[in-house]
Order: sequence, then structure tokens, then C-alpha cells
Amino acid sequence: MNGNYPEEEFTPAQFKDPYAKYDDPQLRRNFGDYMPENAELYDFWSPEMSNVDMKKGGRDLAIFVASILGFTGLCYTVFAPERPAVKRSYPDGLYKELGGYSDGSDKSDIMAAREA
Repeated sequence: MNGNYPEEEFTPAQFKDPYAKYDDPQLRRNFGDYMPENAELYDFWSPEMSNVDMKKGGRDLAIFVASILGFTGLCYTVFAPERPAVKRSYPDGLYKELGGYSDGSDKSDIMAAREA
């Protein structure tokens, strides 16, 4: 005990009865309630106090990640834009325009070198 200030077990706000009448319903406190020195650790906006089993937490995380990836994949396959037009096809693959022989002779050795 610090002077005459009582030291009692403090219940975090998230574990108090949500349907009870409080003077401050947001923080679930009544006027005259004893305030512990580390009250900010126990108010309604503090981090979660309950423990979760490692297997359950890992399973929940895996389900969350799988659902996000599944939704992303579904959107990618369903809403993927289609090509606005047919892909262009050029005669002889633009052989002449890209520097090929203008007489139209088949120089397969040159074409083989360009494709490699």
C-alpha cells in the first residue's frame, strides 16, 4: 500500500460487463473507482490482454493470408483486361523492313542467325 491508497486487483476494461451502467461508458469506469498507477495499461484502448494458443494464431493467420491471396487471384483472373484488338501479324515477320534482301531470295542462314 502506498500511503492510504488501496492496492487492489484491477480488472481491464475489456473484461468488465458491457451492459452495466457506468459513469464513463467508453472506458467502463464509475466516479470514485480507484485508479491504479498504470491505468493506461488497463483502459479500453490498451493492447489485447487475452492469450491465444500458437496453433490457433498460426491457423488464423494462414486463413487470412490464403483468403487475401485467393481474392486477389480471383480478381486477377476474372477482371483481367482483354486485348483491345487482334495481335498484329506481318508478312514474313517484317524480314524486308528489318534489313533483309529486297529480291525476296530465301537466305535461311541469315534468318537462322537472326533467330538465334
